[in-house]
Amino acid sequence: MGDSVTAQIPGAQPTDFTITGMFQTGTPLDETMAFVNIGRLQDLYGAGDVITGMGIKLSDPYASEDLANGIDRETGYDAISWMEQNAEILTLLETSEGMVYVFYIIIFGISGFGVANVLIMIVMEKTGEIGMLMAMGTSRRSIMLIFLLEAAILGMMGVVVGCVLGYVASAAIASIIIPIPPEMYFGMDHLPVVIEFKNFISASVFAMVINIIAGVFPARRASKMDPVEAIYSV
Repeated sequence: MGDSVTAQIPGAQPTDFTITGMFQTGTPLDETMAFVNIGRLQDLYGAGDVITGMGIKLSDPYASEDLANGIDRETGYDAISWMEQNAEILTLLETSEGMVYVFYIIIFGISGFGVANVLIMIVMEKTGEIGMLMAMGTSRRSIMLIFLLEAAILGMMGVVVGCVLGYVASAAIASIIIPIPPEMYFGMDHLPVVIEFKNFISASVFAMVINIIAGVFPARRASKMDPVEAIYSV
């Protein structure tokens, strides 16, 4: 702070500037960008009262696309939103997000197969009891609903345990400062962890749906049994 630097551009005299502050974005721009008084910069270039570009900060960053289109349409100036300027990075982030959802589907699919296996084993172990219930007049629909209810109960237990363990693990990770290279992550020097309850809700609903779907095959298998064969198979 307080030091002087000399700026020189082709066709102009060297000009001294005093450093009054430092900023860091965590990107390569830190090595090539400096902020100066616009009047002194215009004098350095000898451009008079002229500017070559302007940046606008919005309270809603997602409105930048509409604003850029409006400026293009109303003024004829070339306006570029931050989304268009960083299209490659956003595409990469969208691809990464898509891969995360693929992993979610795989995990929930494995969970569904686990529930289906458990229910199939129960159906095989309870074959005699299922036959007795049918012989006593229990409808096939009721038998199917019994096993679907069991799938829902198993799913609910898994959701409760998973949410509790997930919250504890997330809180533990959030309490630990995990350093990351700021030059690679736009100035962030540690891994940010945010616990969003909407993620718990969406995961819980999806898990319950998967578990109930996984219970359909064992439930149908139980409801299709022949009562006599089921009783004599014991």
